[in-house]
Amino acid sequence: MKLLASILMITLLVTVAQPTAAQTSKTPSLVFELPPALGAALQVMDNVSKALDVMNKHCDNKAAKGILHGGKKPVRWPLAKDPRFIKYVTGCKRQLKQKGVKTKGTDAIFVIMNKFASIKEDEWLLIKTFAPDDETIKKLFKKKL
Repeated sequence: MKLLASILMITLLVTVAQPTAAQTSKTPSLVFELPPALGAALQVMDNVSKALDVMNKHCDNKAAKGILHGGKKPVRWPLAKDPRFIKYVTGCKRQLKQKGVKTKGTDAIFVIMNKFASIKEDEWLLIKTFAPDDETIKKLFKKKL
């Protein structure tokens, strides 16, 4: 796997380096200063961010707001069986398709959501130990939902 990743990064660097070398730039490019693993991680984060931005812009997030935080009804575990979650996912998929903004990135986000939604409650509570405290989460999602 490391060999494959190295080959891909070298190929990327060679294809980017040739046009860049032809240009005369006084400031060094940030891409060449990053370790390959960090550059790949940043690229993944950028791709995920773009897909999430599309979903935030075109999906009705009100349906998802009360599922895990502050909902009137208790959460049904695994989350993939909760009717509110199912309604949000199907509604968002439909909205993206109708508006013509459905991409492979948004489909990938739904795959990840489906995997996380199949987690049982006790597993979710263990994973949640890595999450920031509730106050930070409220500040983070205050504007988005």
